[in-house]
Amino acid sequence: MIILEHVLGETVKQAYDSSKNRLTLKSKIACEALFELAQKYPNEYIIWIEENTSSHIVVEDILSQCAHQREMLSFSNKNYFPNCIGYIENSPFLKINSQVKYPTWQMSSQLGGALGAQLLQFKNTVSEEMGLDYMLCSIAKLGQPKGFCCYRLPLETLNTVDVKQATTSIVFKFVRQHYSLQWQFLLLCNFIIFENKWPFLQMLKSICTQKRLHLKTSLPPLNVKKEIIAQPQIDVIIPTMGRASYLYDVLKDFSKQTILPQTIIIVEQNPDNNATTELDYIKTETWPFTIKHIFIHQTGACNARNLALKETKSHWVFLADDDNRFSETLIEDCLESLTTYNASAITTNYPQKGEISKDTEIKQWSTFGSGNSIVKSSCLDFVSFNTAYEYGYGEDADFGMQLRNNGVDVLYNPNIKITHLKAPVGGFRQPITFAWSDDKIQPKPSPTVMLFQLKHRTPEQIKGYKLLLFLKFYRKQSVKNPIRYIRVMKQRWNASVKWANYLDK
Repeated sequence: MIILEHVLGETVKQAYDSSKNRLTLKSKIACEALFELAQKYPNEYIIWIEENTSSHIVVEDILSQCAHQREMLSFSNKNYFPNCIGYIENSPFLKINSQVKYPTWQMSSQLGGALGAQLLQFKNTVSEEMGLDYMLCSIAKLGQPKGFCCYRLPLETLNTVDVKQATTSIVFKFVRQHYSLQWQFLLLCNFIIFENKWPFLQMLKSICTQKRLHLKTSLPPLNVKKEIIAQPQIDVIIPTMGRASYLYDVLKDFSKQTILPQTIIIVEQNPDNNATTELDYIKTETWPFTIKHIFIHQTGACNARNLALKETKSHWVFLADDDNRFSETLIEDCLESLTTYNASAITTNYPQKGEISKDTEIKQWSTFGSGNSIVKSSCLDFVSFNTAYEYGYGEDADFGMQLRNNGVDVLYNPNIKITHLKAPVGGFRQPITFAWSDDKIQPKPSPTVMLFQLKHRTPEQIKGYKLLLFLKFYRKQSVKNPIRYIRVMKQRWNASVKWANYLDK
C-alpha cells in the first residue's frame, strides 16, 4: 500500500509506504505523482489523501471495502461536479446514497484508492492539467464501461473538508470529453431554460479546444475463480400467465443445468375465479428439483414476484421469466462471475432473437432485469417489487435502485446470455384501465415512468429528462405549433406528476 498526500488535489505534500517510509517523487504535481507511483508500484494499492483528511482516518478502512482488484474507491462529503451535470445524464450514478457503498463515477481527491496497474491504463488518455478531482472522475467515467467498478464509500470517521467544485467552463469541458457532442447543446439549453444562464462562450470554447476521450486499451483481467462455493443453493422464481408451453421449455432448460436449482417457485395468475391451472406437467412429469406452484386469481407481475420471493430459502435467488431460453451452464456461469467479483447481484445479457450485443466486459449496470438476474438472498430482506408500478413500466429499474440504496451494486455480464422470446401469448388478457384513462389531459410520460424519476433522480436529472422528452416527442405528435405544443406538454407533464404522486401513496 502506497499513500500519496496532496494539497487540494494540486500539489504533493508527501508519499510513503505502509511502513511510513518516505518515497521520493520526481513530480510535485498531484496527477503526475499518482501515475508515477502507479508505474513504480503496479501491484500495490495507491491511496490518495488530502492533507487535512489524513490524520483523521485509517487507510486500511478503504482496503477492507475493496472486493476485487478492478475497483476504485473514494469518499467525499460533496461532489466535485455541481448538480447541473444531471441535466445530461439520467443514470443512477448521480444521486448517491452516502450511507452505503454506492456505485458512481463521481470520485474525489479527498480520499480514495485503486490498484496501480489499473490506474496505469488511463495514463495517456485522461487530462492531467485540470487537477486530481477532474482526473479521477475522468478515469471512473471512462473506466466504468470497460469494467472498472467505482464506488463512493461511507466513512463516518472522516472529518468534513470543503471540496472545491468545478466551474461551468470545466463542466462543459468534461461533457465534451466524455459525452457525445449533442449533449453540449442540450446542457446549454438546460442552463438557459431552467437557470436563465447563457454560457455560450464556455460551450464554444470547450467545443473548439477539446476532443472526446476514448479508452482504447483493455483493463488488466481479474483472475477467474473456477471454484464456486460448495454445493451452492439457488432458488428460482417465475411469474407466469397463459404461457404453459413456454414455461415448460424454461423448466426443461433448468432441468439440464450443471448446477441445479433447489426449488423453482412458480406463481401462476389467471383472473378468472373459476379457472384451473394450465400447468399439469408440474405433477405429471418428474423434475430434478422441487417445484412450488402458487395459483392465484390476481394478475400483476409485481405482486406475483413478491409472493414468490417470500417462499425462497436458498443462498441465491434467480429472478426468471416464463419465456426464456438458455444454455445448460447458465447458473454455473452466473455464480462464477458473482464469486470472481465478490458481488451480490448480477444481470445477464437478455437479447431477443437476432439481437447482437457489442459489450464484452462485465461492468456496473444502470438498471436491473427482473427476468434475468441472480441476487444473494440476504440482500432481498429489505427490497420488494413496488406494486405502484403494476401494469406499467419501471418496476425492475426501481428494484435495482432499491438494491443500490441498500449497498448492493448490480453488475452486468454481457457474455452470459438468456434469449428473451417475447412470447406473443400470455400477458394481460384484457386492456388495463388506469385511474387516468378517461382524463381529458392524458399524462406524459406514463405516471409509472414519472414515479421512477421522482423517486430516484435528482431535480436536475428530472429537468433534463423533461426537456429531452419534449424535444423527442414533438415530431411524433400532431400539434406542430411550438407554442401550443409546449403548453399542451406542460399540462400533460403536470398530470403525470399528479398521478405519480397518487401512485406513490
